Amino acid sequence: MRRVFTGINASPGIAIGRAFILSRTLQRVERKTIPEKRVPKQVKAFLSAIKKSMKEIETIRARLGADKAKELSTVLDTHIMLLQDDALRNDVIKIIEEQKVTASWAVSEHVGRFNKMLANLGGEYLSTRVADLNDIKNRILRNLGPGGGICCLDEAPEGSVVVAQDINPSEAVQINTARIVGFVTELGSKTSHSAIIAKAHEIPAVVGATGVLQNVKQGTRMIVDGIDGKVILSPTRKQLAEYENKRQSYKYYVIELLSAADLPAESRDGFRLAIEANIESPADVKTALRHGAAGIGLYRTEYLFIREGRIPTQEEHLASYKQVAEEIAPHSATIRTIDIGGEKLVDAVEMPPQRNPALGLRAIRLCFSRREIFKNQIKGILRAGLHGNLKIMFPMISGIEELKKGKAIIEECKKELRKAHVDFNADMEVGIMIEIPSAALTADILAPECDFFSIGTNDLIQYSIAIDRANEEVAYLYNPLHPAVLRTIKMVVEAGHRHKVRVGVCGEMAGEPLYALMLMGLGVDELSMNPVAIPAVKKVIRSSRLCESLKIASKALGFQTADEIEAYIYNVMSKRYPQEIATSLFF
Repeated sequence: MRRVFTGINASPGIAIGRAFILSRTLQRVERKTIPEKRVPKQVKAFLSAIKKSMKEIETIRARLGADKAKELSTVLDTHIMLLQDDALRNDVIKIIEEQKVTASWAVSEHVGRFNKMLANLGGEYLSTRVADLNDIKNRILRNLGPGGGICCLDEAPEGSVVVAQDINPSEAVQINTARIVGFVTELGSKTSHSAIIAKAHEIPAVVGATGVLQNVKQGTRMIVDGIDGKVILSPTRKQLAEYENKRQSYKYYVIELLSAADLPAESRDGFRLAIEANIESPADVKTALRHGAAGIGLYRTEYLFIREGRIPTQEEHLASYKQVAEEIAPHSATIRTIDIGGEKLVDAVEMPPQRNPALGLRAIRLCFSRREIFKNQIKGILRAGLHGNLKIMFPMISGIEELKKGKAIIEECKKELRKAHVDFNADMEVGIMIEIPSAALTADILAPECDFFSIGTNDLIQYSIAIDRANEEVAYLYNPLHPAVLRTIKMVVEAGHRHKVRVGVCGEMAGEPLYALMLMGLGVDELSMNPVAIPAVKKVIRSSRLCESLKIASKALGFQTADEIEAYIYNVMSKRYPQEIATSLFF
């Protein structure tokens, strides 16, 4: 039966293959009480299952090889961290001993409670942590069972399209690109582990394809359209021919883009825009350079806290930033100080309960309340600055007081390093993210105290329009082309330039070819984005003229609604750059 399903285009490309249904046969865990004398045996079985689970993850790491293990280390390290967590072990053992229940029930009960707490907080980041916990839970339960073993993708034959409700992180990192050509899940988002792994491997993927599992059979021929977010089961010969052509076209398109990736993003009339990459770990620098990044515009340092499962030492900060500085040289790298809080919770940093985390203790505010954590990071950055061109960037600055306070702490760190006779770079640039309306409105006040601005459009849009991106009821209001957003960007650019401060954009908006000319016309100096988006954005800029972008931006600012602006931008850009706009869905 031929059926077409629509989902979220998680990783671009076209895959044609046969379905490999990833099934999980774990039975539902029921609550079973046990006699007092069996309690020690259940505790021992639980601890043994923990050890087996950790050994399995190390085996997965070994299978991946050095390059992939490094690239995907965040997922693997997060799982090791969770398995080593004393709170997990102690809480599960407490449930076994106090309630006199089996280890399987205790594990399910503990993880279930924690997942409910995370679900109540909401947000895509926490949804990803729920996936991690469920993966760990299932692994422990399998090892508590009589058969043991792990669910892996080794059985997938060549030319497989993996189909699953969701792909757990430990399963995703086992993907063998020699056998697996694509995957489809019923759950997930563009920021889920499935999407992240697909992009890392550059495998076409569609997530959120509801209903596909009920209609697909093992071995069914299928098409995965990671460009338009479509899944076709049992395609006709005509559809197969059509998508084979589309697959080849996309393949040659990517080759063409990468062949010109190292060329500068310079318009036909000589205007040059700096195109940089957003990264989450030093392992991402290699990918950034391969796709033509002229620097790192945003290094999200939260991964250090997630990976280690504890607060990193100054030496660990130094090692991470030194590696980035050396590998990206001679280009610069902008190190954003930790942006923890809101939906980005990290086990290593205790957070008080908050009714509205997005507007509470997070980012720079958290740094001020945890000064030693903040100062250790600043000292690590300053010391790493001796090994390359590094810049410091503060997130979530709301006004001049916070900026001055942050800079004062940097001076404290310099003084302490001098006193300890530790070498560091004393002349490092300091800038801020503009992502709060109050910062945008006072950009003219902030500019004299800054070396650069970086507009974080993700949060700026959310706060400007007063919507929660993770709330499905109002997510439709999240629109980068809202007149208020465009006017705010223009205002920040003008304020920065009056004080000779460079202004960049580092949110998702920066990586969409659809918006490239409009942002250039608004006067932005730099764009920082997901590395895989760089070649397409560069191509748009290189085939345009500054005068054209100025006209596009001017006309867009004249419309009254986001729908009008979107229709205008799409009409202009899709006519000029049909291939780039059709494949501009990299996030």
